[in-house]
Amino acid sequence: TVTDRASRSAWTHQIYITYDMFDTTLGALRTMIDLQYPNKIFSIGLSACSPTQYYWDTTLAAVNKAKGLLADVVAWTVDSETSWEEYYIAGARGMITNFIHNMLDWVARKGLTLARPMLQLGTEVSLNPLPKIGVSAADDEMVNE
Repeated sequence: TVTDRASRSAWTHQIYITYDMFDTTLGALRTMIDLQYPNKIFSIGLSACSPTQYYWDTTLAAVNKAKGLLADVVAWTVDSETSWEEYYIAGARGMITNFIHNMLDWVARKGLTLARPMLQLGTEVSLNPLPKIGVSAADDEMVNE
């Protein structure tokens, strides 16, 4: 699987995994928490033309991030200042947009700092796989209400 291969990489600390196209937010969240891999990002969203908002779902994921069960929370495709603000308040610390210049203006006005790449990845492959990670009990750990 993708996580098996990523776990054996020398660059595991920089490889993040997410899933797309789940029927329910809780189903996606449970799957991500059960995933035996340390760098999991919960992402949620639809195309920019969708009237659906996922602020509550984003908050649930952010609570689970705070519990150490997820690495980060990302919202997409977020194309308005109102939505950037709401998703940020809900806990998303990553956002995908079609209007990057407008978002950069919003980031500057908020005084936020954008992440910067820390390392240019090479093409090396680790020949030393990591040991298997233990099984988690997501249903006992996950906050879903």
